[in-house]
Amino acid sequence: MANSNLKILNVSGSFLDALVTCATGALLDVRLPRVELDLDEDMVPNTSDIQVTEQYESIQLADLPVLSTFIVLDVPSKNEMKILCDPPAELFELLPNQMNILVGNGGKIYRTVINGYCGDESIIQKLFALASSRQKVVAEALLAAKEAHLKKTLKN
Repeated sequence: MANSNLKILNVSGSFLDALVTCATGALLDVRLPRVELDLDEDMVPNTSDIQVTEQYESIQLADLPVLSTFIVLDVPSKNEMKILCDPPAELFELLPNQMNILVGNGGKIYRTVINGYCGDESIIQKLFALASSRQKVVAEALLAAKEAHLKKTLKN
C-alpha cells in the first residue's frame, strides 16, 4: 500500500482536474529500488532470496490520464453554445451545464460525467476533441517536467 501527500498551491479552476494531474505527475516521479531474484521459474521465492539493490528505476505508466472540466453556456439571443474550458471554480455553482471528461493517451475516453444540457452531438464531439487535445498538452508537459527533474537529480 502506498500513500501520497499532494500539495496543491493554487486552483482557480476545477479541483478534481488539478488533483488528477497532481496524482499522475506524482506517479511519474515514483522511483523504486531494483530487486534481484535468482531463481528458476518453478521455484517459490523466499524473502531471503530477494536482494534489494542501490539502483532505482522509474515505474512505467500505461497511460497518462487527464481530467478536463467544461461549462457549456446556452446563448439564446445568438442561438449558439459557448464552451468554457477549465472555468473558474465560482462558476460551478452558478452554471449547471457541466461536463467532465477523463481522457488518456490517444484520445482514449475513461469517464464522462454530464450535468445539465451540454448541447447536441456536434457540441459533445467538440468537447471530446478539446479534452483529447488538452490531455496531449498536459501529458507532454508532465513528461518534460519528469525529464528535467531526472536530469537535475542525476547532477546532484
